[in-house]
Amino acid sequence: MGLPKTLIGLLCGFVMLQGCSLNPIAPDKNNQEAMRLIATDLVSALVQIRSIPVETTTLSLPSDQFNDSHFASALQERLERVGYAVRTVGSNPADKIVSYTIEPIENDVEGEDAGTFTVTIGSVSVRRNYADLYSSEVHPTAVMLVKGADASNLQVDDKLFKHSAPVKAVAEAPPEASPEASPEASPGTSPGTSPGTSPGVAQPVIVAEDTATREIPGIQSETLAMLQQRPLRNFREIKRSNFSDLYDSLVLVRETILPFGNDSIELEPVARELIAQFVDEYDVQRDVFSVIGCSNGATSVAAGPKSLALGRAADVTAELMRLGVPRQSVLEEGCWSGERFDEMMPRRGVVLSLQRYSTS
Repeated sequence: MGLPKTLIGLLCGFVMLQGCSLNPIAPDKNNQEAMRLIATDLVSALVQIRSIPVETTTLSLPSDQFNDSHFASALQERLERVGYAVRTVGSNPADKIVSYTIEPIENDVEGEDAGTFTVTIGSVSVRRNYADLYSSEVHPTAVMLVKGADASNLQVDDKLFKHSAPVKAVAEAPPEASPEASPEASPGTSPGTSPGTSPGVAQPVIVAEDTATREIPGIQSETLAMLQQRPLRNFREIKRSNFSDLYDSLVLVRETILPFGNDSIELEPVARELIAQFVDEYDVQRDVFSVIGCSNGATSVAAGPKSLALGRAADVTAELMRLGVPRQSVLEEGCWSGERFDEMMPRRGVVLSLQRYSTS
């Protein structure tokens, strides 16, 4: 299929969660961009947890809890974007219930508006402290805490934020294993703990080769981060890539359509082989990957073609990262419709292309 160039182009154990924000933090007063960044940060950790795989997990988002704040809207949007099947009406015993809390941090040493955000899916939760909640300068002020799952291989990408924090994720020990542990221990207050961790909490795992935040010469990392953070539209609606302005200045090295089974977001062996071939040609100093997940036509999946398209794209991105490609080198988007779009995009699959920055 000839494609136009413009086309190619990431615990209930903390507390019994109530599923709504707590005063005095008022999510509707917070900066919408700040809420989106926080939701993206927390969900990027959740999607890496094997016990809640995107491709087989259906989430239940109680409507009375997910229509009252900017954060709730941002969280739902991000969960759908990464590919989870989301149910907002009714429920099934197999569904994983989603809830969240926003707790104020009083007497913040930096004098900023700060809060602790917790998102729970079933028995797994992620929690993190953030400051500057009322502006786009929002940033994490602590490591990511994970409960109910192994955090040893989780990668956290703090390049999302203008102010960076340590790239870490830690597993919070069960209360019975550390009866004297405090949730927010000060650095150096307990022998045998690292700065910024609590007594009884597992030591943080720092990614040895931080492929998620590696600087990319040639293509400015700030430009890529900005492109990744802006709201994305359905390719089907705009009939071009969300990143076409960037691709117009790059050279197409290689492209292909990665096959997926009908109503499936699971990578097939042949697709993994094709991705590996692309990575073999990848130049970290000059290249970016375009990943466009597609689902155009009738589907029996309850969450619809949008879920399939974005889920397929997220799966390809995860495979690229597994093979060592930095997350910021992948520009991911989706194309979905209940009707065929054969004149421009495949009915199912992912359009993968390798684009190269040229100094000539």
